[in-house]
Amino acid sequence: MSWVLVLATTWTMLAVLLALGIGRAVRVADRRRAEASIAVPDFVPAEWSASPAAPC
Repeated sequence: MSWVLVLATTWTMLAVLLALGIGRAVRVADRRRAEASIAVPDFVPAEWSASPAAPC
C-alpha cells in the first residue's frame, strides 16, 4: 500500500514542477511582448484617431 503514497507524491511533485514551468513561461512571454511593444513608435496623430465632435 505504500506504493500508492509514493505514486501520489511523485504525481504531485511532477504537477507542481509543471505548473511552475508553465507559469514562468507565461511570465517571460508577457515580459518579452511588453518590451517588443515599446519599440514600435506611434506615427498616427491624435486628431486622426479622435472621434468627430457631436453636432449641436
